[in-house]
Amino acid sequence: MSAHSLASQPTFTDSRISGMILGAFVGDALSLSAHWIYDTKTISGKLGRLGRLADPLSEYHKGKTAGDYTHIGDQMWILQQSVAKTGGTFDADDFSQRWRAFWKDPATTAYRDTATKQTLEGLARGTALHEAGSLSEELAGAARCIPVIAAGLASGKSEMALIESAQEQTALTHRGLASLHAAAFLARLSLGLVAGLDLNTALDGALCDSSQVIRDLGQKAAAPKLQALSTAEAIAQLGQACDLRQAFPSTLLLLTRYAHSFEEALVENVLAGGDSASRGIILGAILGYVHGVDAIPKAWRDGLHNLPC
Repeated sequence: MSAHSLASQPTFTDSRISGMILGAFVGDALSLSAHWIYDTKTISGKLGRLGRLADPLSEYHKGKTAGDYTHIGDQMWILQQSVAKTGGTFDADDFSQRWRAFWKDPATTAYRDTATKQTLEGLARGTALHEAGSLSEELAGAARCIPVIAAGLASGKSEMALIESAQEQTALTHRGLASLHAAAFLARLSLGLVAGLDLNTALDGALCDSSQVIRDLGQKAAAPKLQALSTAEAIAQLGQACDLRQAFPSTLLLLTRYAHSFEEALVENVLAGGDSASRGIILGAILGYVHGVDAIPKAWRDGLHNLPC
């Protein structure tokens, strides 16, 4: 039996669902400033404690300015628009059409990562929609599914249905098994919170119900040797990069260390460097649900160029 099924009544409100969605986008937008910068001294020296959204330091995000999203957030925005248009359900065809139109638009400045390139190439060759995705096992593919999870929570989807939707969305660009397992974990974690579990209990339950690779990465994040290290030092050991085997345990470490504070979690995430966007989306979503919209700093909310809700 899943841990979240032990709670008696669902405990979600419009504020919490809105907090999940808005938190995910704020997490990405805040990360734009230092995304794919790995030198933590450079980040802290140039950005300080991040009281505001800032222009990107990385050359990967040319054309972006403070308040924009990274290429991961851009794709999540497309997904959010698709889910809203289809009445809160995930429609792979609708999303794919919007996603492909985005990348074909000459005005698009978003970075084309490897998973995007491989998926577009597969579709151009005539590969079926659900088979064209790359075999990438980066965390970004699963992180992007937050709008699907939020819509599923709002409509009362079952655990199986929510996992299926999250994994279907992820697989359109990231078909690697670890990415699909991460999507299932996010669905289970979210359902645990909706069922009224505190964050640590929901995390434990979602990990317990997950695949072996996810459970192993959970143990990696909880290693006793990390407890005496600063967050930046701990994430440097776990890994700052995009690959799920680095990004996932780093995200779990941030969630457990900063469960008490949306703002502190998001700041520490950016200051830790690397693929802060994928981590930031998940942190923002989960802590946005836990603490609600009002916990998201007003300056960050007001600084977004495209409000998701």
